[in-house]
Amino acid sequence: MMNKPIVNFLIISLMSVVLILSGCSNESAETDTSKKQENTSHEATNTLNLEYSDSFSIEYIDGQVKKLVDGEGRSFLLVPKGEEVPEGYDDVPVIYTPIENVLASSSTQVSLMEPLGVIDSLSAVMTDKDDWYLDDVIEGFENGSITFVGTGQTPDYEFIQEINPDIAIVYGGTWGQFEIMEKLDELGITYVVNNEYLEEHPFARMEWIKFLAALYNKEEEAEQFFTKAVNNVESLFSQLPDEDKTSVVWANIYDGQFSVVNPKGFTAKLMDMAGGNYIFKDLPVEVSESVSFTQEEFYAQSIEADVFIYDGMESYVGSLDNIVAQAPLIADMKSVQDGDVWLYQDWYWQMLHKTDEIIEDLAIIFYPELFPDQTPKHFIKAE
Repeated sequence: MMNKPIVNFLIISLMSVVLILSGCSNESAETDTSKKQENTSHEATNTLNLEYSDSFSIEYIDGQVKKLVDGEGRSFLLVPKGEEVPEGYDDVPVIYTPIENVLASSSTQVSLMEPLGVIDSLSAVMTDKDDWYLDDVIEGFENGSITFVGTGQTPDYEFIQEINPDIAIVYGGTWGQFEIMEKLDELGITYVVNNEYLEEHPFARMEWIKFLAALYNKEEEAEQFFTKAVNNVESLFSQLPDEDKTSVVWANIYDGQFSVVNPKGFTAKLMDMAGGNYIFKDLPVEVSESVSFTQEEFYAQSIEADVFIYDGMESYVGSLDNIVAQAPLIADMKSVQDGDVWLYQDWYWQMLHKTDEIIEDLAIIFYPELFPDQTPKHFIKAE
């Protein structure tokens, strides 16, 4: 809301007469932008508070009527079922809330639906039954309420059309599902773009729970859940040392080359929030760049690292011997010698809603002496 200069009484009176004669009404704006404004054009009166993400927005218009701007900058009017669409929004697509009969294209999207208690709104997903670890989704497959419609790369559009979801949740960005979006447009299926995976801060990713919550009128529940997670991590961080931090390397090997996580990216931030000292934190790279090293280069810089998080799931990687077999040189690394090499549990990427637990897990791995009675939930030691 824009501030206006204070005008004198005569000008205000003259303007009032003009407005009355023209059959219109208006109200002078408040100089305090935090106050709500009521006007006949239904301008938004406040915006949902976002602490970490600036990739979407939600503006409240009247009660639970709100304007949502998704990850690709597309606007929608969210209107509770049974209520009328306010005037002045004829050109804005309407989504009636709470949404039902939902197609979700990503398991991370679904993970943020879990704490909202809305998994029962799902009718279709693009991850097959055997790859799910969320109990409510598995139950949905078993009772027939959730159906697999093909992967995010090659979905079955005839099947999608048969299910005819009220709304689809897709993603854009670098690896965006733009072909799917075009096809959904052809089929006349409404979709919103959730780009949580592009966020570099762990809490920015998790904050997309508020985006989903707006579609279900569950913003209060989302805010409480999110705030609790942030508070948990802040409390955890206060227990960690300021100096002599555990040194960490986080990487995997492919075709003889080691790929380490970007020092400006999401995973590096996880390490930092858990009190780790990332060996490659000072690499002069952009956030979007991948970073690779020869085995010799990687070994030279990582030999003394206390902890090695291998960027792979336990079911795919298997044992520590399998890792070493791909790069025998690393057998002499301190972390390998000490048996401090860790893998993701298979459900790791479906735990976005448990970001605070993942950070706590890392702190347990980095500082076991501070948490002697705790065991990581989402990582497993490579044996």
